Amino acid sequence: MKITNPYSKNRFSRIDKFQRYLTGKLSLLKLKERNNHDFLSSIYWGTRETGISSDSVSIPDDTQVELLTVTVAELISVEELADMKDGMKKLISLYRPSPFYFNDPNQIDEFYNKVTTDIHGRRWSLLGNIKFKENTDIGDYIEHVQIQASQVSSSIIVLIFQIHPSKLYLSEFDNVIKKNVQEERILRPKLKGLFKFWGSTTEFPETVKNRIVEDHILELKWKFFSEISKYLPTFFHENELVSPSVLLYKIKQEDRSEDSSNLFWDSIGLPQSVLSYKNYVHDQWNLIAELDRSLDDSIKITCNSENNPESEFSSIESQIIYEGDYFIREVLPVLAIRKYTLFISEQIANFRISTFKSISNKKVNYKNIIYLRSTIERKGYMLNRIKDEFNPDSLKRRLIRSSFEWTPTNTEIISTPFHEFIVNNTLYLINETFKHSESLVKTLDSTVEILTLQTNFSIQRKTVMLTIVTIILAIVAIYLTYYQISENTPNDLLNLIKEQLI
Repeated sequence: MKITNPYSKNRFSRIDKFQRYLTGKLSLLKLKERNNHDFLSSIYWGTRETGISSDSVSIPDDTQVELLTVTVAELISVEELADMKDGMKKLISLYRPSPFYFNDPNQIDEFYNKVTTDIHGRRWSLLGNIKFKENTDIGDYIEHVQIQASQVSSSIIVLIFQIHPSKLYLSEFDNVIKKNVQEERILRPKLKGLFKFWGSTTEFPETVKNRIVEDHILELKWKFFSEISKYLPTFFHENELVSPSVLLYKIKQEDRSEDSSNLFWDSIGLPQSVLSYKNYVHDQWNLIAELDRSLDDSIKITCNSENNPESEFSSIESQIIYEGDYFIREVLPVLAIRKYTLFISEQIANFRISTFKSISNKKVNYKNIIYLRSTIERKGYMLNRIKDEFNPDSLKRRLIRSSFEWTPTNTEIISTPFHEFIVNNTLYLINETFKHSESLVKTLDSTVEILTLQTNFSIQRKTVMLTIVTIILAIVAIYLTYYQISENTPNDLLNLIKEQLI
């Protein structure tokens, strides 16, 4: 599977990409072993084949890992709801699901009408299902998508897409999960001492494999949003942000002892160590919430279930998806708001630097200040709404009622249940971002006010000078006119002017 998404491509800086490319080319050279501390020796040891690490990251014999769903979120405002309604109807008509799934366009209209007419509601709705054809660009990645909508507040809606990957994608992903990888060495030459010695760094197998797993998840999300953004409004995709997501896995792990197999779990982003402060448990379920640490911006849920499915389910996989969805559709709106808040906080930090640069210049750029002020207003218009409408107590209750109450595996490090942690953390980010936004807006407004006063003062000075020049020119004109049409001497004219002034 070729990785084409911009997130994976921009993972490394240009210098890092060049160093990796250079290392790959030099590794093709057949250099003889050298033990000297010199230029050629450093290249030899930096490109030498290391082979498979003794700490294997391949899947243990007694373990199974199966990716069931990738559920992603998008954020829209109530003003975009009409576009969402029209786009949803186009989607479900273009990509009709199998007869097993039933789409009712009236559900879309009903959700639209309730949200636009009720400012106090907090509701959820199943909008429809879509199915992509096999042997198409998108169909090679995704088979079926269930689309839900969750009204977080009176003006914020989160679209939730439960993606069921295609068999082709799952086969490729399964190969990535199972395989072992080598550690990678990268030469890090510097201009100083370029022909004396080259340093190098080593990436361990679990790091390399984890990056490959992330790239496959990012590719799936990128392909999906590139397609649906043709029909639906998107905030994260439009701003080139990775949408928050929840990965749902079914696992089978017979030997759960703390041994070297933990490297395998670390390599696929599912650390099993009880010492981890990112892990939460609920019966046979496990939640791994490495917030802000992975490029694919996903939290992971695993179900280690070997039980037979209940009578109303056709398989244990469908039961896991059904039970997990209750929690996922409640936590994703919180993650989406958190993602938006983090994005705005980064924007504010950048605007603050631009603002101080503009203010500190000897000649303040009035247009640039106005542009920054309007840009903050435009990009942060949802922040004010979220600040006023975010209800942490309600969100906590809904997370608890979603059949999961996650408790940390290591209470000595963190004792807060997940539902309290994620909501409190999001609320903190909202308040801090809003505070810095207000501070920056006040700074810009004060600057604009000062610039306005300076401009008015400059205009007044120019007006006074222009008035004086006009009076002088008028006097000269009177003099010339009087001198030409009469026989009076210039002294007579001056005496006349004095008499008039007295």
